[in-house]
Amino acid sequence: MHADESEPILQNTVKPTRPGTLAVRAFGVGASGDHVRDLQQRLSALAFTPGPADGEFGIRTGAAVREFQQTRRLDADGICGTDTWSALVEAGHRLGNRLLYLHSPMFRGDDVGALQEQLAALGFDPGRVDSIFGPDTRSAVVDFQSNTGLVADGIAGAETVKMFGRLTRRDHGSIPVSTVRELERLLTGPRTLAGFRVVIGERGGLDAVSAAVHRVLGELGADVVTLHHPDWETQADRANVFEADAFVGLVVRHDQERSACFFAGERSESIAGRELATALSRSLSPILGELAVRGMRLPVLRATRMPAVVCRLGAVGHLVPRTPAVARAVRSGLQSWIEHLDQPAAL
Repeated sequence: MHADESEPILQNTVKPTRPGTLAVRAFGVGASGDHVRDLQQRLSALAFTPGPADGEFGIRTGAAVREFQQTRRLDADGICGTDTWSALVEAGHRLGNRLLYLHSPMFRGDDVGALQEQLAALGFDPGRVDSIFGPDTRSAVVDFQSNTGLVADGIAGAETVKMFGRLTRRDHGSIPVSTVRELERLLTGPRTLAGFRVVIGERGGLDAVSAAVHRVLGELGADVVTLHHPDWETQADRANVFEADAFVGLVVRHDQERSACFFAGERSESIAGRELATALSRSLSPILGELAVRGMRLPVLRATRMPAVVCRLGAVGHLVPRTPAVARAVRSGLQSWIEHLDQPAAL
């Protein structure tokens, strides 16, 4: 059995998984209960219109879920699963309502995103504006506090937030510091696949395809790691430890979607990721049919610390017979992207 990214598990239960996370058994129209009422209340608090908080998941609630998913760059299927529920919880956090500091598991939320955005606007580098309070964000908070006469403890509390209110400026026309750093790191690395560190990820069922990609990349001297794990964020953690130069996820879907997805949030996007998605789309489309290039806030794209793309390759029956050609196309897309890193179209 292959793991299909689009297939929901329609059971109205919630169970713990990794520390700090929840795995939500997806629910949609026809569901009822306290979990639906909670969903409706959260949507209403965010100015969406799911109808009365009556615990009945009807058409209006489904439409509100889809609208919320679209604003958060998630798959707009109207079903509340783990990604949608996590996004709802994060959207309820406002900067100043809780202390933010480096913690395990890391704090996530719109308050972290607002903090990162304000740090970047003042010239401090929190890393990618991904709403995750990681080591780069803590370092930026310490630098900000040191430069403004605050206690440099890396904790974004009331005094730090108040100082932002006095100093923050908005300059939406400038290139974020994190984007410059991302491109700088790539430009100082290998300009060919020889020595390039690549992670190929898949969630199960695509062993032959990922092995073929691994083989053709290795033939040109790339340093390749293939990850097989059902949890995307676990794969992201391992790719970060490996310090990969690029991550390419491979998935198939029952809805036969074909797309190359890169990280894009409400406040920022990975420019290098978008360029990689575009290059992979160009190389794979002649073989599989057109792959749309989509900016999304999928967990693996958000959690990886390098340019990352998730390639949705349509139906498994269409993909498998084309495995050798697909592997060569992934290699070609990566080669083209590396060769043109010094001239990204987005800048």
